[in-house]
Amino acid sequence: MKVFHLHSTHRASRRTHDLRHTHATILIAGGKPLKMVAERLGHADPAITLRVYAHVMPGNQREAADWFAALVESA
Repeated sequence: MKVFHLHSTHRASRRTHDLRHTHATILIAGGKPLKMVAERLGHADPAITLRVYAHVMPGNQREAADWFAALVESA
């Protein structure tokens, strides 16, 4: 199977790349560990995955704040 660069004019390669992004986005939004997603994408470092997909995780800030507030209130 020939793999084309993202900016190639080959339509199939762009669709495949779209599916790759969709797959990663769904995994991250579903709460799967970032390291696991990075491994599935073939990223050598999860930081790469985080830089590309950080926009998928804005709700995590609210969840973290709520969790911490509950912890403080129960102390």
